[in-house]
Amino acid sequence: MSQYYISHAFKRTTGYSPMQYVIRRRIGEAQSYLFSTDKTVTEIAYIVGYNSASNFNNAFKKMVNMSPQRYREFWRNQP
Repeated sequence: MSQYYISHAFKRTTGYSPMQYVIRRRIGEAQSYLFSTDKTVTEIAYIVGYNSASNFNNAFKKMVNMSPQRYREFWRNQP
């Protein structure tokens, strides 16, 4: 099977390209860490597979519509 075929089959099945799927999984894992740990945003970025905290912040903002730090503060202040 070609890489092209597998990529299209994956997108047909999941609704996401393989790369979009990986990014969504990484951001989802980061959300869990932000909610349940006191690790820094930079530490979480590296844990979920980003080599740059800046790239992580940009991807997180794009997906969640707020910065990782703001996300943490928002959920920590909920009753």
